[in-house]
Amino acid sequence: MPFSPMMKPINQWIDRHLDPSIRSDPELYSQVYIALILAIPLAGSAFLASLLAYFHPALQAEFSFPVLPFMAAQLTLILSSIGLFRQRWVYKSLYLIVGLVSIQIIYSAYLLGGLNNVSLMWFPVIPIVAGVLAGNRSALIMALICLATLTCFWYLSQTGHQFPHNSPPTSIVWILSGGGATVLSAAIVHHVTKQNHEKRVAYEAEITRRTKVEQSLRHAQQRLRLAKTAAEAGSEAKGTFLAQISHEIRNPL
Repeated sequence: MPFSPMMKPINQWIDRHLDPSIRSDPELYSQVYIALILAIPLAGSAFLASLLAYFHPALQAEFSFPVLPFMAAQLTLILSSIGLFRQRWVYKSLYLIVGLVSIQIIYSAYLLGGLNNVSLMWFPVIPIVAGVLAGNRSALIMALICLATLTCFWYLSQTGHQFPHNSPPTSIVWILSGGGATVLSAAIVHHVTKQNHEKRVAYEAEITRRTKVEQSLRHAQQRLRLAKTAAEAGSEAKGTFLAQISHEIRNPL
Protein backbone atom coordinates (compact mmCIF):
# COMPACT_ATOMS: atom_id res chain seq x y z
CA MET A 1 0.00 0.00 0.00
CA PRO A 2 2.66 2.54 -0.95
CA PHE A 3 2.09 6.26 -1.37
CA SER A 4 4.77 6.51 -4.05
CA PRO A 5 7.77 4.56 -5.37
CA MET A 6 9.84 6.19 -2.62
CA MET A 7 7.76 4.29 -0.04
CA LYS A 8 8.41 0.89 -1.60
CA PRO A 9 11.57 0.08 0.43
CA ILE A 10 9.74 1.06 3.62
CA ASN A 11 6.79 -1.17 2.69
CA GLN A 12 9.10 -4.07 1.97
CA TRP A 13 10.94 -3.61 5.26
CA ILE A 14 7.67 -3.47 7.21
CA ASP A 15 6.28 -6.55 5.45
CA ARG A 16 9.47 -8.46 6.07
CA HIS A 17 9.47 -7.84 9.83
CA LEU A 18 5.78 -7.86 10.69
CA ASP A 19 4.20 -10.89 12.29
CA PRO A 20 2.40 -12.99 9.59
CA SER A 21 -0.84 -12.89 11.61
CA ILE A 22 -0.78 -9.06 11.39
CA ARG A 23 -0.25 -9.11 7.62
CA SER A 24 -3.19 -11.49 7.22
CA ASP A 25 -5.57 -9.00 8.89
CA PRO A 26 -6.08 -6.05 6.46
CA GLU A 27 -7.55 -3.67 9.05
CA LEU A 28 -4.90 -4.37 11.68
CA TYR A 29 -2.16 -4.22 9.06
CA SER A 30 -3.38 -0.79 7.99
CA GLN A 31 -3.37 0.47 11.60
CA VAL A 32 0.14 -0.83 12.23
CA TYR A 33 1.37 0.51 8.91
CA ILE A 34 0.06 4.01 9.65
CA ALA A 35 1.50 3.93 13.18
CA LEU A 36 4.93 2.97 11.86
CA ILE A 37 4.91 5.44 8.97
CA LEU A 38 3.82 8.22 11.33
CA ALA A 39 6.14 7.15 14.15
CA ILE A 40 8.53 10.02 13.47
CA PRO A 41 5.93 12.83 13.47
CA LEU A 42 4.09 11.25 16.39
CA ALA A 43 7.28 11.03 18.36
CA GLY A 44 8.16 14.46 17.03
CA SER A 45 5.19 15.94 18.86
CA ALA A 46 7.11 15.39 22.09
CA PHE A 47 10.21 16.85 20.51
CA LEU A 48 8.22 19.86 19.29
CA ALA A 49 6.84 20.43 22.77
CA SER A 50 10.38 20.23 24.11
CA LEU A 51 11.51 22.83 21.59
CA LEU A 52 8.62 25.06 22.62
CA ALA A 53 9.72 24.71 26.21
CA TYR A 54 13.33 25.41 25.29
CA PHE A 55 12.64 28.53 23.23
CA HIS A 56 9.92 29.79 25.53
CA PRO A 57 11.39 32.81 27.41
CA ALA A 58 9.90 31.77 30.72
CA LEU A 59 11.18 28.20 30.43
CA GLN A 60 14.81 28.73 29.48
CA ALA A 61 15.90 29.04 33.11
CA GLU A 62 14.07 25.81 34.04
CA PHE A 63 14.62 23.76 30.89
CA SER A 64 15.29 20.43 32.57
CA PHE A 65 11.99 20.31 34.48
CA PRO A 66 9.53 20.47 31.54
CA VAL A 67 11.70 18.51 29.12
CA LEU A 68 12.33 15.46 31.30
CA PRO A 69 8.76 14.06 31.12
CA PHE A 70 8.74 14.56 27.35
CA MET A 71 12.00 12.73 26.92
CA ALA A 72 10.71 9.82 29.04
CA ALA A 73 7.54 9.73 26.93
CA GLN A 74 9.67 9.87 23.78
CA LEU A 75 11.62 6.79 24.85
CA THR A 76 8.41 4.95 25.77
CA LEU A 77 6.95 5.87 22.39
CA ILE A 78 9.90 4.34 20.58
CA LEU A 79 9.59 1.15 22.65
CA SER A 80 5.86 1.04 21.87
CA SER A 81 6.64 1.21 18.14
CA ILE A 82 8.84 -1.85 18.53
CA GLY A 83 5.90 -3.74 20.03
CA LEU A 84 3.88 -3.19 16.85
CA PHE A 85 5.78 -5.98 15.09
CA ARG A 86 4.36 -8.77 17.28
CA GLN A 87 0.75 -9.93 17.44
CA ARG A 88 0.99 -10.36 21.20
CA TRP A 89 1.77 -6.69 21.81
CA VAL A 90 0.29 -4.93 18.80
CA TYR A 91 -2.99 -3.73 20.33
CA LYS A 92 -1.36 -2.65 23.57
CA SER A 93 1.25 -0.75 21.57
CA LEU A 94 -1.38 1.05 19.50
CA TYR A 95 -3.30 2.11 22.59
CA LEU A 96 -0.09 3.15 24.32
CA ILE A 97 1.00 5.29 21.37
CA VAL A 98 -2.35 7.08 21.35
CA GLY A 99 -2.19 7.61 25.11
CA LEU A 100 1.39 8.88 25.11
CA VAL A 101 0.83 11.37 22.31
CA SER A 102 -2.36 12.64 23.96
CA ILE A 103 -0.76 13.01 27.37
CA GLN A 104 2.21 14.89 25.95
CA ILE A 105 0.00 17.35 24.07
CA ILE A 106 -2.27 17.95 27.07
CA TYR A 107 0.67 18.30 29.45
CA SER A 108 2.42 20.77 27.18
CA ALA A 109 -0.82 22.77 26.92
CA TYR A 110 -1.04 23.01 30.70
CA LEU A 111 2.65 23.76 31.04
CA LEU A 112 2.58 26.61 28.54
CA GLY A 113 -0.44 28.49 29.84
CA GLY A 114 -3.70 26.60 29.53
CA LEU A 115 -6.01 28.25 27.00
CA ASN A 116 -3.44 30.83 25.94
CA ASN A 117 -0.83 28.64 24.27
CA VAL A 118 0.13 27.17 20.92
CA SER A 119 -0.24 23.51 21.96
CA LEU A 120 -4.02 23.77 21.67
CA MET A 121 -3.57 23.56 17.91
CA TRP A 122 -2.67 19.91 18.40
CA PHE A 123 -5.90 19.04 20.24
CA PRO A 124 -7.87 18.28 17.01
CA VAL A 125 -5.08 15.88 16.02
CA ILE A 126 -5.65 13.71 19.10
CA PRO A 127 -9.05 12.23 18.05
CA ILE A 128 -7.79 11.77 14.49
CA VAL A 129 -4.76 9.78 15.62
CA ALA A 130 -6.87 7.81 18.12
CA GLY A 131 -9.49 6.95 15.50
CA VAL A 132 -6.99 5.81 12.90
CA LEU A 133 -4.78 3.79 15.25
CA ALA A 134 -7.24 2.46 17.82
CA GLY A 135 -10.75 2.69 16.35
CA ASN A 136 -13.83 4.90 16.57
CA ARG A 137 -14.42 4.27 20.27
CA SER A 138 -10.93 5.53 21.12
CA ALA A 139 -11.49 8.61 18.95
CA LEU A 140 -14.71 9.39 20.84
CA ILE A 141 -13.02 8.87 24.21
CA MET A 142 -10.08 11.12 23.32
CA ALA A 143 -12.42 13.79 21.94
CA LEU A 144 -14.29 13.81 25.24
CA ILE A 145 -10.99 13.98 27.16
CA CYS A 146 -9.89 16.97 25.05
CA LEU A 147 -13.20 18.75 25.68
CA ALA A 148 -12.94 18.01 29.41
CA THR A 149 -9.36 19.34 29.41
CA LEU A 150 -10.41 22.58 27.75
CA THR A 151 -13.20 22.93 30.30
CA CYS A 152 -10.71 22.39 33.12
CA PHE A 153 -8.34 24.98 31.64
CA TRP A 154 -11.22 27.46 31.45
CA TYR A 155 -12.23 26.78 35.03
CA LEU A 156 -8.66 27.14 36.28
CA SER A 157 -8.24 30.43 34.44
CA GLN A 158 -11.52 31.71 35.91
CA THR A 159 -10.45 30.80 39.43
CA GLY A 160 -7.14 32.64 39.05
CA HIS A 161 -4.95 29.55 38.82
CA GLN A 162 -1.37 30.32 37.88
CA PHE A 163 -0.15 28.05 35.12
CA PRO A 164 3.57 27.20 35.25
CA HIS A 165 4.48 29.41 32.28
CA ASN A 166 1.87 31.78 30.96
CA SER A 167 3.75 34.08 28.61
CA PRO A 168 2.56 34.17 24.97
CA PRO A 169 4.78 32.40 22.41
CA THR A 170 6.23 34.16 19.40
CA SER A 171 4.61 34.22 15.97
CA ILE A 172 7.12 31.77 14.49
CA VAL A 173 6.23 29.22 17.17
CA TRP A 174 2.55 29.54 16.29
CA ILE A 175 3.35 29.06 12.61
CA LEU A 176 5.55 26.00 13.22
CA SER A 177 3.12 24.36 15.59
CA GLY A 178 0.06 25.08 13.45
CA GLY A 179 1.87 23.95 10.33
CA GLY A 180 2.98 20.72 12.00
CA ALA A 181 -0.54 19.91 13.19
CA THR A 182 -1.97 20.71 9.76
CA VAL A 183 0.58 18.56 7.90
CA LEU A 184 0.12 15.61 10.25
CA SER A 185 -3.69 15.76 10.03
CA ALA A 186 -3.57 16.09 6.23
CA ALA A 187 -1.17 13.13 5.96
CA ILE A 188 -3.42 10.92 8.07
CA VAL A 189 -6.56 11.92 6.19
CA HIS A 190 -4.78 11.40 2.85
CA HIS A 191 -3.68 7.93 3.80
CA VAL A 192 -7.08 6.93 5.18
CA THR A 193 -8.80 8.29 2.06
CA LYS A 194 -6.36 6.42 -0.16
CA GLN A 195 -6.92 3.22 1.81
CA ASN A 196 -10.70 3.56 1.53
CA HIS A 197 -10.39 4.16 -2.23
CA GLU A 198 -8.19 1.09 -2.65
CA LYS A 199 -10.60 -1.00 -0.60
CA ARG A 200 -13.54 0.23 -2.66
CA VAL A 201 -11.73 -0.55 -5.92
CA ALA A 202 -10.80 -3.99 -4.61
CA TYR A 203 -14.39 -4.56 -3.45
CA GLU A 204 -15.79 -3.56 -6.84
CA ALA A 205 -13.25 -5.78 -8.60
CA GLU A 206 -14.24 -8.68 -6.33
CA ILE A 207 -17.92 -8.08 -7.10
CA THR A 208 -17.15 -8.05 -10.83
CA ARG A 209 -15.14 -11.28 -10.51
CA ARG A 210 -17.88 -13.02 -8.55
CA THR A 211 -20.50 -11.83 -11.03
CA LYS A 212 -18.50 -13.33 -13.89
CA VAL A 213 -18.06 -16.56 -11.93
CA GLU A 214 -21.80 -16.73 -11.24
CA GLN A 215 -22.55 -16.11 -14.93
CA SER A 216 -20.11 -18.86 -15.90
CA LEU A 217 -21.75 -21.21 -13.39
CA ARG A 218 -25.21 -20.40 -14.76
CA HIS A 219 -24.05 -21.06 -18.32
CA ALA A 220 -22.42 -24.31 -17.22
CA GLN A 221 -25.62 -25.35 -15.40
CA GLN A 222 -27.66 -24.50 -18.50
CA ARG A 223 -25.36 -26.62 -20.68
CA LEU A 224 -25.62 -29.44 -18.15
CA ARG A 225 -29.42 -29.26 -18.23
CA LEU A 226 -29.41 -29.35 -22.03
CA ALA A 227 -27.00 -32.28 -22.01
CA LYS A 228 -29.14 -34.06 -19.42
CA THR A 229 -32.27 -33.47 -21.48
CA ALA A 230 -30.54 -34.78 -24.60
CA ALA A 231 -29.25 -37.82 -22.71
CA GLU A 232 -32.68 -38.56 -21.31
CA ALA A 233 -34.24 -38.21 -24.76
CA GLY A 234 -31.61 -40.51 -26.23
CA SER A 235 -32.16 -43.02 -23.45
CA GLU A 236 -35.91 -42.92 -24.01
CA ALA A 237 -35.48 -43.37 -27.77
CA LYS A 238 -33.12 -46.27 -27.14
CA GLY A 239 -35.62 -47.91 -24.79
CA THR A 240 -38.44 -47.46 -27.33
CA PHE A 241 -36.31 -48.96 -30.09
CA LEU A 242 -35.32 -51.98 -27.99
CA ALA A 243 -38.92 -52.55 -26.95
CA GLN A 244 -40.06 -52.47 -30.55
CA ILE A 245 -37.31 -54.91 -31.67
CA SER A 246 -38.19 -57.21 -28.78
CA HIS A 247 -41.84 -57.12 -29.81
CA GLU A 248 -41.01 -57.90 -33.43
CA ILE A 249 -38.83 -60.85 -32.38
CA ARG A 250 -41.56 -62.31 -30.16
CA ASN A 251 -44.26 -61.77 -32.76
CA PRO A 252 -42.80 -62.60 -36.18
CA LEU A 253 -44.86 -62.03 -39.29
